[in-house]
Amino acid sequence: LERAFAGGDIPVLPTSDIVDRMHTIVANIENAHAVPRTDGMKSLLEVYAAARDMEARNRDHYLRLAEAEVNPETRRLWEFLASEEDKHYMALDEMVRFVLST
Repeated sequence: LERAFAGGDIPVLPTSDIVDRMHTIVANIENAHAVPRTDGMKSLLEVYAAARDMEARNRDHYLRLAEAEVNPETRRLWEFLASEEDKHYMALDEMVRFVLST
């Protein structure tokens, strides 16, 4: 853990193009297959919204851990994990908005 925070910098993952790639994948699937929904199949909106909400809960959990942590290095780790969860939340929120707009 100490080596991970050597120099005081927390590594940050590069910005992802996942939203653009997901738009393309969804469009290709919709164009290639007219898959009828069954009563048990969740809509894309429900799936993306549930995943987005899970990311928000995880982010908030990591933030609570960071607030309670007394060790500065461990606190930075919790804050880093929260920031990564927030990136996931934002990507899934984009997907929810995409599905709502189609």
